Amino acid sequence: MPRRDRPHPSLRPSLQSTRDTNTYKALIARIAGRAGLGYELDQGWLAATDTAAAADRAAIEADLAASRSALTKDAIRAGTTALGEWHMGRGDYGAALRAHARARDYCSTPAHVGAACLAAARAAAAAGDFGHAGAYAA
Repeated sequence: MPRRDRPHPSLRPSLQSTRDTNTYKALIARIAGRAGLGYELDQGWLAATDTAAAADRAAIEADLAASRSALTKDAIRAGTTALGEWHMGRGDYGAALRAHARARDYCSTPAHVGAACLAAARAAAAAGDFGHAGAYAA
């Protein structure tokens, strides 16, 4: 099997489809110099993505704060789950695990508990914390 010294052309559009700018920076640094044009660090995209992510987080946290003040259990669970998914998308798996574990406290049905445990296990596995992943999956 031939060794690939250059990234596959299909990698180019998928690099900027993520919201995880830290992984994007690491990938660009890793393939820099071998990839050719189109694989340079795009500072404009980084700034726009970070700004959009900050706005999304502010909206999620505002909704979560409103749910907490209204003491609506299902809305708090949904908001905490959304915050966990936001952290997963940004590559902050430790914060995602904490958010999903907190969402489990607000579950009212067995289906919600299962979904929260599965999300927490997924975040723990992504963080490399397989002890917690196994505990939430069991």
